[in-house]
Amino acid sequence: MEKLTKASDPKENVEAGSAESSQYYYYSQARQLVGSASFSMVLYTAVKLKLFEIVGQFGKMTAAQIASRLPGYKNPDEGASMIDRMLLLLSNFSLFTCDVVEIQCEDGGVKDERVYRLSPIGRFFVPDEEGHTIAHLAEMMLDKVFMDSWYELGNAVLEGVAPFDRVYGMNQFEYKATDPRFNELFNKGIAGSTSTIMKHLLHEYKGFEGIQKLVDVGIEHIGGDMFDSVPGGDAIFLKSVLHDWGDDRCLKLLKNCFKVLPENGKVIVIDPIVTRKPDGSVYSKYVSQMDNLMMTVNPGGKERSESEFKALAIGAGFRALQAQLFAGYIGVLELYK
Repeated sequence: MEKLTKASDPKENVEAGSAESSQYYYYSQARQLVGSASFSMVLYTAVKLKLFEIVGQFGKMTAAQIASRLPGYKNPDEGASMIDRMLLLLSNFSLFTCDVVEIQCEDGGVKDERVYRLSPIGRFFVPDEEGHTIAHLAEMMLDKVFMDSWYELGNAVLEGVAPFDRVYGMNQFEYKATDPRFNELFNKGIAGSTSTIMKHLLHEYKGFEGIQKLVDVGIEHIGGDMFDSVPGGDAIFLKSVLHDWGDDRCLKLLKNCFKVLPENGKVIVIDPIVTRKPDGSVYSKYVSQMDNLMMTVNPGGKERSESEFKALAIGAGFRALQAQLFAGYIGVLELYK
């Protein structure tokens, strides 16, 4: 039997100017995007089954070895094959690395078997020494509570009601008070996504130096509504807060901050920064994804450009705004009174 040969890379043909190959390549890209739900749900399942943690613990493993370590595993006929297919997909998106080895069969023949390791990206899905992991964020974002909201996005465009509100009759912050399971999932997801970024920022960002009293969620709990008033301090720290709300609410919050700050005090805002135009980078794609998530689950929620933050700062009375960019997409903005 004639051995199959690998087809030429369509992308190379695109660059070489082959019109027919270009169409095949672009069509394949379109099909891959249409099937993106497969990636999201396989990732969700891998997180729920703790496949990243299992492979991380043992270094390199076959699908059968991984399956044998799953609690409650009762599907020896198909389970390993299903895991292999899932990990092959995740490897194509660089979450695992994959090698193929030849295995001796009982009948004297040989067969190929895939061996998987964590990739540098995949390691972020394993808990760190504090138990934080981006896997918790994946569980939160792909949970049914959020996912059901996406199906109302079209109606929201036509009728102007936030998708999450259409589904649940309340915003996500009100909903969390009614659903302890999702509230815990949400808090773990936010903690998991915050830990890595904050470690990087604390190493690089020097804006906390010299501050005597920093007002921040989680340091000292003071009850109240931030849209009514906020505690005073030398600086006020708002991480991933403004993107939850529309401009009117953000202006109200920032004006409350302005009132209680001393002269030359500042608000430190940490939020993703939207680029002026799409550049196709991983950073730009991620910020756009988050922007659309905010639009779907928060009334008025959105990611903002630097100029939009500047308009909010001026509208709230601040005299100056300084912006720095970290990790490719995280903006650290200082609003000075």
